[in-house]
Amino acid sequence: MTDTSVSPNPEYRKGPEDLSSIAGLIIDLLVFLGPTALLGGLGLMFGNAYSAVGLAILWPGLVLAASLRFRRKRTFLVVERFGFFWDIKFAGPRLVIPWIDNIVLEEDFLQKQVPLFNMSAGQANPVEIDFIGASTPVYARAWYQIGDPDDLDGGRWDKVRDQVLKYTYRVKAEERDSRVAEIFENQFRPRLEVKTLLQAQAEMNQIAADSVNDARGSLAQLGVYPFPGKGITVKDLDLPQILIELRERELRGEADAKEAINRSRSYWEPVRQMKDGLAQGPNPIMLTDEQAINLFLAQKGFETLQKTGSNVSLVSADIGGTLKTITVGSTNQPRPAQGDNG
Repeated sequence: MTDTSVSPNPEYRKGPEDLSSIAGLIIDLLVFLGPTALLGGLGLMFGNAYSAVGLAILWPGLVLAASLRFRRKRTFLVVERFGFFWDIKFAGPRLVIPWIDNIVLEEDFLQKQVPLFNMSAGQANPVEIDFIGASTPVYARAWYQIGDPDDLDGGRWDKVRDQVLKYTYRVKAEERDSRVAEIFENQFRPRLEVKTLLQAQAEMNQIAADSVNDARGSLAQLGVYPFPGKGITVKDLDLPQILIELRERELRGEADAKEAINRSRSYWEPVRQMKDGLAQGPNPIMLTDEQAINLFLAQKGFETLQKTGSNVSLVSADIGGTLKTITVGSTNQPRPAQGDNG
């Protein structure tokens, strides 16, 4: 009795270290029919036809009950028989005969993740990335899955079989995650090292997407593929304090510059309006920009002095630096006491 729920594909060929389909079929027949014939013969020898039939049915039923497994969707088993690769069991009812078949891998096609630039063995601190002008850890993860998503969704099981075999037999089980992480890192790290920290932060999504695309070929050699829509995700960059301060200073500078521009526009607009107004009417006065600005500043300055209501000390350069006190604005201000320097 063979597992025929996945139809054999003529494009899929077993290798020299794989058990052939004919050999596997013979083993199935021996497991199910050999003991059945023996028990049936014993039933006839020591009983009658009914006992022979009962014993003959008992063995296949026991083996079937012990061998039958139901695989969930998007899962698979890699099975060896007598040390040879035998089959990949996908979703659905599957037969794995005890003592004969050995499960070497039980996995799924769901998304998986590996940390990038992770702490190495015996290393106290995370791996730091050398950006232009600074080095700092990068907390990132790579997301992948076994099997090509397009082949899985399209039901191309012959291609999926090859991908699963690559994943199973090309890298040791304990080294698979580190090898996948290494492939992602080999594409991601060089792109970070040619950027400053601030550039990397601003362009991180595009850098990650380009790195994932270039990693596809090497990942496919292991039978794994970037998980759709995810690839590399960066949680954070550990910015040194000096760079945080520089960034804050830069942001403050940008804000101050924008504020200064807005103030300049608020100053220039009345100057422009005054210049245009003087140029109109029956007695137009044509002013240059410089003349208009000086006139505007002089007028605003005098208006400001009038609004202060205070004693303002002015120094006149043409009378030998003599200090004079001039009262501008409200006349209710107290007079300076006798003897004050006027």
